[in-house]
Amino acid sequence: MNETIRRYISVVTALMIMMGIFAFDVPDAAYAAAKKPARVKWTSVKRSGSRAVLKWKKANNAKKYQVFSRIKGAKWKRVKTLAKRTVKLSVKTGNTYQYKIRGINGKKRGRFSVVKTLKVPKKTPSGGNGPVVEPEPLIEILVQPGDVEIVDGQLAEFSVEARGEGISYQWYSNTTGGNASGTKIEGADQPVYSFTAGIRDNGRYFYCVISNESEKIKTQAALLTIRMDEKAYVISQTEKIDAYEGRSVMFEVEGYGVGKLTYQWYKNDSNNNEGGEPIEDAVNPTYQISRVYLDNSGEYYYCVVTDTIKKSGIVIKETQAVSEPIPLTVSVSPEHTQAVTDIKSIIADHGVQSTNTVTIAGLDFYVIAEENNMALLLAKQPSSWYDYLLSGNHMWNYDIAGASAMVELNTTYLNVNPVIDCIAVPTLHYTPEKRSVESDDDYYGLTKKVFLLTEADVTGFYNGENTTALDFTFHKSTEHIGKALPKAVAEFYVDGELAPWYVRTPYTDPDPRYPKCSRVVADSDGIKVEAVILGDKIKSYARPAFWVDISG
Repeated sequence: MNETIRRYISVVTALMIMMGIFAFDVPDAAYAAAKKPARVKWTSVKRSGSRAVLKWKKANNAKKYQVFSRIKGAKWKRVKTLAKRTVKLSVKTGNTYQYKIRGINGKKRGRFSVVKTLKVPKKTPSGGNGPVVEPEPLIEILVQPGDVEIVDGQLAEFSVEARGEGISYQWYSNTTGGNASGTKIEGADQPVYSFTAGIRDNGRYFYCVISNESEKIKTQAALLTIRMDEKAYVISQTEKIDAYEGRSVMFEVEGYGVGKLTYQWYKNDSNNNEGGEPIEDAVNPTYQISRVYLDNSGEYYYCVVTDTIKKSGIVIKETQAVSEPIPLTVSVSPEHTQAVTDIKSIIADHGVQSTNTVTIAGLDFYVIAEENNMALLLAKQPSSWYDYLLSGNHMWNYDIAGASAMVELNTTYLNVNPVIDCIAVPTLHYTPEKRSVESDDDYYGLTKKVFLLTEADVTGFYNGENTTALDFTFHKSTEHIGKALPKAVAEFYVDGELAPWYVRTPYTDPDPRYPKCSRVVADSDGIKVEAVILGDKIKSYARPAFWVDISG
C-alpha cells in the first residue's frame, strides 16, 4: 500500500474515532446542562375501591416522576417511574399506606414530597368505593427533650426537634411523671421552653404536644432536678384556701435549710409577701385559724422561713425565704343561707312576736323584732348561772369575782355555736337610760354579736308590776320600741316551772358595788318580782339575743 493510501486511511480512522467519542459525550453534555427538579406538591390522595389514586402537580424541570410506597412502618419501595402526574396503585383492606414522590431529570433527582398517609378500612361499603380519606401529614420527632439538672435560680431549658408540615408546639408540666396528663404552660408554644427555676420546681416533669390539623403527638416527659444551696428554702406551701364561714382553716409551708429553721407568719390585705403584719405566736410551719368569718375573705397570709447556721454558738450565716402570699376566700355557709330563708319564712307566715320559732344550729329562737332588713332573735332556751353573778340597775356590770354574763355568753355560748357566731351581726345595744352613751363599762355599749335580754327588756315588766313596754334595744341609732311578747313566750316553763327571768332590779344594796339581784317568780298570787339575797344559789335565767341581716 502506497504512502498516499496509508495516510488517507489514517485520517479517516482518526475522524471516525473522534466522531465516536463525540457521539458518546453528547448525552453527558445534555445531563450537565439539566437542572435539578423542584419538589413535588400533592394534589390529592384518595381511595377508589381497591386502588389508591395519587395525583400531584407539575414540578419545574421534572421530566419524569418516581413513586415510592410502603405499608406504614415497613421499608420504602419504588413502585413506579412515569411521566404522567397521576397513578393508581393496588391497596388491601385493613392496611395503612404511605406515599412520597420525587421528580427526576436525567440523573438529577429532586427532593421528596411530603409523605401522605392513606388508611384503608377493613370493610368496604357497598358499591365498591370507600369514603374519601383526606391526606394526613406525618409528624416525626427527631430529638426528644432531655432531663435537666441545675442549681436553684438558674435557667432551665427544654427543647424538642420535629419535622412535619404546619406543626405547632405546646408545653405541659406535671409532678407525676409521664405525658398522660399535665398542666398547660401559658405562652410556652415554641420548640424551646426556658424559665428561671426555683427549688419548688424540683421534681417537675415537662413534655411537649406537637400537632397540626390532622395529627397530634406527645414527646417523652423530661425531669427537672434542682440542686439546693446552703440557704433557707420554702419547698412547698398551701396554694390557696376557700372556706365557708365558721370553719377552721390551716396554712402550711415546708421549709428547708442546713441550720436551725424558724418560722413567722404574716397577714396582709394585698396580694403581696412584703409589708404584712406579723401574727403573734404564729411561729410554726403551720398556722391555724379556728374560725373564719366573711370579713376574713380577701386576706393574704405568708410565712418567712429563717435558716440560722451557727458555729461554736456564733451565728456565721443567716438566710431567709418567703412563701408566696396565700389568698383566703370565705363564703356564706349553707347553714347561714338556710337560716336567713327560715327567718324570712317565719316573718312572712307569722310575723314577729310570735310563738313560732326558727331552728339554727339545733337551737330554737323567737323572732321578736324586724327593722331595716334586720331581724332580732331571742333564744327559747335560757342561758343560766347563779343569781349573784348578775347585777346592776339598767346595766350589766362585773360581779365581785370579775365574772360576767356577757363574757360567759361570748366565750362559751358562741364558741359552741359557730353558725350562730357567724350569722349574728355585731351591733351596739344600750339600755333606755344609756342609749346616748358608748362606754366600755356598759355591756350594752360594747360591740357584741350576742347579748342578753331580760323579761323587762322584752315585756315591759319592771319594778314589780307590768307597765308600758320599754325600749328594749337600740340598733344602728334606730330606736325600736319594745312590744310585750305573747303570754306563751313570756311564761316559758323550764322543767315544769316558770323560768325565773332576770329583770332590771328595783332593789339596791347600801353598797352600790354589790346591788341585789331580782327575778320574776310565780306563786298563787300571780307573777311578781322578788329580790335575790347574795348567797342564794337558786339559778336564774336570761336569754341570748342577736340581730341577723336578712337583706340577702
